[in-house]
Parts: sequence; C-alpha cells; structure tokens
Amino acid sequence: MITKEEIQIARQKWLKASEDLNFRIITPYILTINGKDVEAFAYLPDYGSVKGALIGLYIPQQISGTKDGEWMDWARENGYFFSFINIYPLLEYTNEDFVEILEDWKIN
Repeated sequence: MITKEEIQIARQKWLKASEDLNFRIITPYILTINGKDVEAFAYLPDYGSVKGALIGLYIPQQISGTKDGEWMDWARENGYFFSFINIYPLLEYTNEDFVEILEDWKIN
C-alpha cells in the first residue's frame, strides 16, 4: 500500500521538477465523474494529448484501485492520455528522469 508520506514525497519531486524544467502540473488533480469527486495523482495539461495527461501511482503488486479505475475509464472515454508510474523508483527520481518522461509524453 502506498503511504501518504510516499505520495507527498512524489508530489514534492514532481513540483520541484516542474519548477526546474518549466512545465505545468496540478497535483493532486480532482475530477468530478458522475457527480463524485475522484482524485488522480496529477494532471499535466501540456503533455500526453491535446487535452493533457492524467497520472496515477502504483506499486508493483497493485496496478490500480477503484478510484484510479474510475478516472482511467473517464480519461480514455474523453480523449486524455493517462499513465501509471511505479512510486518506488519515483521517490529517487532526478530531473533527468523527468526529462525522459516528458520526452516520451510530448505531443507531436
């Protein structure tokens, strides 16, 4: 299970990278789906698709939970890119790792 502390560290890493590399990120990102608020780890409006990228976190034993499934289905149906990132390597990421992700998710 991913702890609140691990999520906070991951958020700090993404926010620091966004400052250093000058990209926009909203974390956490709350969507309203069928009248319910559902949380994705983050939203990058300028990557992945013209509508942006939604990000979820996972641990190797568990790819997604119920809430992740809800926003993942919503993203697919509404033309958003989405990706799940293994949280454990993320806790050690450097800016070079974020550059690689952003290059992979770049809109052509």
